Amino acid sequence: MWKRIHARNRETEVGIEFVGDAECVGLEAEAEKTAVLAACDIFASPSRYESFGITVLEAWRQGRPVMVGDGPAQRCVVEDGVSGLLVAHQPRAVLDGLLRLAADPGLRRQLGEAGHARFLERYTLDRMIDDYHDLLVAAREAGPRAG
Repeated sequence: MWKRIHARNRETEVGIEFVGDAECVGLEAEAEKTAVLAACDIFASPSRYESFGITVLEAWRQGRPVMVGDGPAQRCVVEDGVSGLLVAHQPRAVLDGLLRLAADPGLRRQLGEAGHARFLERYTLDRMIDDYHDLLVAAREAGPRAG
């Protein structure tokens, strides 16, 4: 189920050495995903194309700091430097973001706490139900559009 990637003393394409382990995880169950996110130090998803960022919300639910690729959808979810880090889609920018988070436990804690607060404020099931209810009530009150 889990594949371990060992990246010991290998030079990356940007000339920096990475020493440590990374988990490449294919998860089958929600409980397993929750456990993995709760155990991680940093959640990184430097994807170029993201439709919304549900994985960010899952990491925030566990209070984890996030680093994501800078794109339109992610900018709607993550406030750079406040609730997570947005990085350019360049290997060096991704590496710099990871190194910055790895070196600064205070920043990891700050971003994790801010992300968790944003999750509770905007993205819980109850909040989403309330928002959709309000949207539907406003649409009903506005009546049909002429067209």
